[in-house]
Amino acid sequence: ENMQRRIFCIAIVIAVILMLLGTALGFYFGLRRSGGPSPTPSPTASPTIPVTPFPTNGLGLTLSTTIQNELPAISFDDPLAPASRALDWLTNEDASYTSGLSFSRMLQRFALVSLWYSLEGWNNQNGGWLQPGRHECDWDDSNYDKDDVTCNENSLVRKVQICCGGLTGRLPEAELTLLSKLTLLDVHSNALQGTLSTWLGAFREMKWLDMYGNQFEGTIPTEISNLRLLEWWSVAGNSKLVGNVPTEIALLTKLSILYLHDTDLSGSVPSNLCPNLERADIECDRIDCECCQDHSGTQCTTPPATNPVPPPSPSPTTTFQLNLVSLIRSRVPSVTFDDPTSPQSLAVEWMATEDAAYSAGLSDERLLQRFTLTTLWYSTGGEWTWNQEEVGWVVPGVPECSWNDSNYNKRDITCNNDQVIRVQICCGGLAGKLPGEELSLLTRLELLDVHSNSLTGTLPTQLGAFPTMVWLDLYNNEFEGTIPTEIGELGNTLEWWSVAENNLVGTVPTEMAQLTKLSIIFFQGTDLSGSIPSNLCPNLVRADIDCNDLECDCCQDHSGTQCP
Repeated sequence: ENMQRRIFCIAIVIAVILMLLGTALGFYFGLRRSGGPSPTPSPTASPTIPVTPFPTNGLGLTLSTTIQNELPAISFDDPLAPASRALDWLTNEDASYTSGLSFSRMLQRFALVSLWYSLEGWNNQNGGWLQPGRHECDWDDSNYDKDDVTCNENSLVRKVQICCGGLTGRLPEAELTLLSKLTLLDVHSNALQGTLSTWLGAFREMKWLDMYGNQFEGTIPTEISNLRLLEWWSVAGNSKLVGNVPTEIALLTKLSILYLHDTDLSGSVPSNLCPNLERADIECDRIDCECCQDHSGTQCTTPPATNPVPPPSPSPTTTFQLNLVSLIRSRVPSVTFDDPTSPQSLAVEWMATEDAAYSAGLSDERLLQRFTLTTLWYSTGGEWTWNQEEVGWVVPGVPECSWNDSNYNKRDITCNNDQVIRVQICCGGLAGKLPGEELSLLTRLELLDVHSNSLTGTLPTQLGAFPTMVWLDLYNNEFEGTIPTEIGELGNTLEWWSVAENNLVGTVPTEMAQLTKLSIIFFQGTDLSGSIPSNLCPNLVRADIDCNDLECDCCQDHSGTQCP
């Protein structure tokens, strides 16, 4: 019995020893795997932020899909990225407001929220940005004497002005391109970094671009030439900008103000810009320019250019091109081709080169018609503003009557016996000016519809040159000036006419009394004054005006209230 007890005790001791040995070995190998004992967490260490998958709710799925349809390369994988934080704010803190917005407003709001998260140093004064439930067009933060965000009557952002606040960070390039109607971007006198990459070319309606006094670096992208409406441009005070001024800025023929001083840029300012330049400040010892000055106001001398812009090629250059130019001038004597970047020159160049095999076999009337439509395409932005969906315009070898681009439910061009009778290019955000002289070559035109674009300039006097015009819709553009008296020449045919929602001024011309077939007119939303001739009343089915500005015996305001 004693022997059994001894054996039992020895077994217990051996088991305990084995257990202790196993524990020791486990601890040893655990240290080997981890590289040593875990340090005691510092009480000041930032907690690890868990990676939250995006999106996490129905609104998030909808919004992220909408964004990625517009910006396929954008990712929400990093929850700390500005885009992810913007999506999170919109679909959580701001969900009750964002969920009721149109897709265009959602994208616009996302772009501005991304901008806010991308930059640091906001004051959050004047109400600040990122206020849940508040319209993004009302967000304001800066001490600048301009509103941070300015929108048009359709609640689309037209201006972003966030200067002078010491903001740091990088502009969210992809997200900003969602603000497709932007006409002014002012970020001067901050400390923004990054390169000026191809995203700058996405703003087809941009007129004012101020990037002065930041820390941008690299070269100026050639895509800057896409901004054909640009009038005011500064990249001055960015000492890390290098390389040559791109020769493509020769296409920025509307530039009147240019600041390139206090940079490391070299090369030359194209001489074709000089006639319009009111002020151009550069580093005279680094950049060649015939009409520029240094920032003190001292005129630059003009040494032989070290990197000159190639002179324009003489035009025309081929027999077909010579014949085409001669034909056009025989119908429109005042048209010129001196400027190789003008819509007329670009149209002739395209027809005589890319489209030569097709154009050379056309009749004179078809050549003039094709030239007119090609000029219209170049005049209103060309590839930079047109969708180029479906067939597209300016397609070599394709009959012009088959050109079609827009998302409108009508064909862009309608022909009868190969003659254009309708041009309907509404609702596409087209910019630029109507080429009045060239359009007059479409002598059989019955309908011209350009409504809901961003066309500028005055109404061409050639509007009276269409003897068969029935329908003329110029609604909701940015036309200015007065209505030409030549409109009276459409008296035998015009039935439907709208110039509403434009910047038109002056008195309604008395020649309008000749338009005795008019049944529909829309004049509201303008600064026109005077009166609608009473002899038109018997035929008018609808006549909408601003009753406070215009007199009319048979008109109403746009709400339907009869004018007194």
